[in-house]
Amino acid sequence: RMCTRLRPETVTAICNLHRHTAIKSLDVEFIHKLSYLMDTVGPADYALRVVHLVRDPRALIDAKVKLDSNENFTMATLRTHAQKLCKNLLLNIKYAVSAPPWLKGRYTLLRYEDLATKPQQIAEQLYQFVGITIAPQVRRYIDRAYREPVVSYSGSSAQPETSSKNLSESVYKWRLRMPYSIVRMVETECYEVMNLLGYKVVDDLEELRTVSIPLID
Repeated sequence: RMCTRLRPETVTAICNLHRHTAIKSLDVEFIHKLSYLMDTVGPADYALRVVHLVRDPRALIDAKVKLDSNENFTMATLRTHAQKLCKNLLLNIKYAVSAPPWLKGRYTLLRYEDLATKPQQIAEQLYQFVGITIAPQVRRYIDRAYREPVVSYSGSSAQPETSSKNLSESVYKWRLRMPYSIVRMVETECYEVMNLLGYKVVDDLEELRTVSIPLID
């Protein structure tokens, strides 16, 4: 069932019970818009940290097509999406690298692919970044999340389907279904930011489909 909306006052009260608060946002188009948070008068130990999660643009475009399956995408509309996605991503990275005073020492960039394939190592790094000691319970949770099967129901069948919650597979699944022509288009439009983030372009369809060949530096 759908959860009811939380009132801002309720959220504030809950957050005030804890020393650290983590907020996941998909709506911050430009990082510089977060600077207003540092202008807010808060407690003496108030410290903002920004973890910028990025992903291979090819995988993001593939996910958009898969998510909006009812929309009739054309090469032109996908090109527009790719251009906007990578332009904004590049602007954000360049802004962060320029180290504006409010963001200096408060920003880290994280690739989804690294998180999915090295969860324990990345978790350790993130906890160090925010200045918290990682608890044994967190490590156990990560292990369970990556090992335990997920039971779900689909369609009209009452029989449960069991699948492995292996995030490492999500790193390359797009390579098995994305048309080569769209891959090449995204690589052309996003070459600068892909190169900056360590994502490799493919030479041909065979390399694209051969998932044992890594596309990440």
